[in-house]
Amino acid sequence: MFPHAFPRPGFARANSGLAKTQRDPLLLECVGNLPVPHAPPRSQTTRGWSVSVAAVVLAAGEASRFGAPKQQILLPEVLTRLRVGPADDIVDEIVVVEGAYPLPPCAETSQGGSSCRVVHCPEWRSGPGASLRCGIAALNSSVEAAVVVLADAPDLSPQSVARVLDVWRTEGGVVAASYGGHRGHPLVLGRDLWAEVPDEGLHDRPARLVPCDDLGEPGDVDEPDDLPERFR
Repeated sequence: MFPHAFPRPGFARANSGLAKTQRDPLLLECVGNLPVPHAPPRSQTTRGWSVSVAAVVLAAGEASRFGAPKQQILLPEVLTRLRVGPADDIVDEIVVVEGAYPLPPCAETSQGGSSCRVVHCPEWRSGPGASLRCGIAALNSSVEAAVVVLADAPDLSPQSVARVLDVWRTEGGVVAASYGGHRGHPLVLGRDLWAEVPDEGLHDRPARLVPCDDLGEPGDVDEPDDLPERFR
């Protein structure tokens, strides 16, 4: 049903359109809070404020209901959406967290766009919170805000990233997009909260909801029938 589910689908197509140069990005393993090497972040003065922002893409799950490594199919589209429009203007770096399945390196863009690295989370079975902690532990030390997105949400709106960050800028805490009144992604949290992420993730932590209905839902591909037609 999914002819490109294995091996490593879509990345060549995504990289050909996004990465004009092919540098060998770092493949890192998250081990506690040990420091890891990073490229210096871009200067960030977007929308009149100066802060370094990173995106953490959670792609570590087993995808048991899907029956195949769906993140290998969907991740290139998510990366594309983080590297265009207002999202690319704001996000300095992207960290993709792998776990159950290995993912190919994601290359940097050539014109000052967001750098991208894959990190492995050995504790991915512990829950989404473990993957999130792994991702934020790998971020550059200058990053002050992490935007959390899911690898199985291929319709992510770049405008939604800017919208939740605008609210976080003034209110802090945890800020999440909402659709039909229901909490969703992207979600942003500042560095001051990174140490408080539990294994089960941030589902139970209160968040300021920012309506993004007009931007469209980012998608939630749990089962094969949820896969958008363009990926079949």
